[in-house]
Amino acid sequence: MACNKFFILALLIALSMASIEVSEGGRRLLQTKPPPQMTLPPLPSMPNMPSIPNIPSINPQQPSSLPPLPNMPTTMPSIPKVALPPMPNMASIPLPTSMPSIPKMSLPPMPNMPSIPLPTSMPSIPFLSSPPPSNN
Repeated sequence: MACNKFFILALLIALSMASIEVSEGGRRLLQTKPPPQMTLPPLPSMPNMPSIPNIPSINPQQPSSLPPLPNMPTTMPSIPKVALPPMPNMASIPLPTSMPSIPKMSLPPMPNMPSIPLPTSMPSIPFLSSPPPSNN
């Protein structure tokens, strides 16, 4: 247990020393002068690009005049009349007067379990019983 405490203490001291050195190094970097600006050489001039040839058109030539649209009919054609078959008369359908009886279901008899005799008195255990009385 004491070894663990010393190890943790040594670890904390090492971390604090490392933290101090890192902060001092950062402070030194902030106090230095910035490096001189680097000058880049000028970019070379780009050569002139050749002209792009014309792309042929994909769409064919459209005709100058379009054909006239067909006229819509002003009257609607008549729909043929369909004759439906006659509906059945409600009086001719017999209605039940009483509900039919549902058959009664019964479960099969349960199997008989064998009877296990239950002891009525505690058996005596020889090594736990009191010793027999001594004859003196």
